Amino acid sequence: MQEGEEFGPSIEETGEPLESFKPEAALQKSWEELRESAKATPYSKQFTDFMEKSKKWLSEPRAGMPPEEWNSEIDVQLNKATKLVSEFQNPATTLEEHSTKIWAFGKERPKYGEDMLTRIYIGVDPRHASDAFQALLEEFGNQGILKDVDVALNLEVLNEKKLAHNQIIIYEPQSRPEVLNSILDAYRQAKLNNPELFGLSDRQKEKIMRGNLQQFKAIIDENASFVEMAPEDRGRSYDAAIVDQTRKAFSLYKLNISDQEWLDTVRKSEGHHGVVWTMADQGKIENGQLQSGDIIHFKRRLSSPALIQTGEVMIK
Repeated sequence: MQEGEEFGPSIEETGEPLESFKPEAALQKSWEELRESAKATPYSKQFTDFMEKSKKWLSEPRAGMPPEEWNSEIDVQLNKATKLVSEFQNPATTLEEHSTKIWAFGKERPKYGEDMLTRIYIGVDPRHASDAFQALLEEFGNQGILKDVDVALNLEVLNEKKLAHNQIIIYEPQSRPEVLNSILDAYRQAKLNNPELFGLSDRQKEKIMRGNLQQFKAIIDENASFVEMAPEDRGRSYDAAIVDQTRKAFSLYKLNISDQEWLDTVRKSEGHHGVVWTMADQGKIENGQLQSGDIIHFKRRLSSPALIQTGEVMIK
């Protein structure tokens, strides 16, 4: 199958410097600038820059803590999470424990599946997870956007008592720039007001950023990342279904490989201007249903896999 157009920047193009890896730079950007940076900087460039940072971060000594003390501090956060459901009061939202998360459901939040959804992921030290979640809710209240979004504390990863890049997840079902900018403002303010809740050791930074990049998320700063989801992905898990679909597009069938092997594989796919097809057209490809002259559609470019970028190709 031959494609009728080229997709995104070629692998030789590096785009603008990846300023989003610098927390102080990210805190100065608007949402539109962050998204444009993610679009302009090929994924392979982001991963290359991470590899350099990874070497530095992993060279730092480990900060040891007795397991019982670590677990005890996280149990405190789990207890706080339970109390928060009954104690947090704001007329713009409702807190509920549902499935494996504690949810703050915005009372005017738009329906899912009708527009492009943006998810923002925040990783924090699990010993501060519920406190960081509450700090974000309070700042969202100050910004007047609690009514517009859903915010979730991921109890599943907190119960595992391990550091996770998806400890807190924010959902904006319409990807409205004005709401996303307010989310970013609230996040900045929460970090400035509560640096102890969002602070990470160098090794924690490495793990969170590695997790984000290996799941093709666009980096905001050392704690945070984001992805966009097409309306057709309604009800599907990003961390499972969408990530798996993107790995297949990248030909990343083996996950237990070195960083260099990962980079070489994604470079090859990027260099061929790879894309992620829509679900319907992916099915046609797999079932051999396409003929010369057929039009098929894509929803992601592998140069910036976190973003929804649509287009079509004529089969030759």
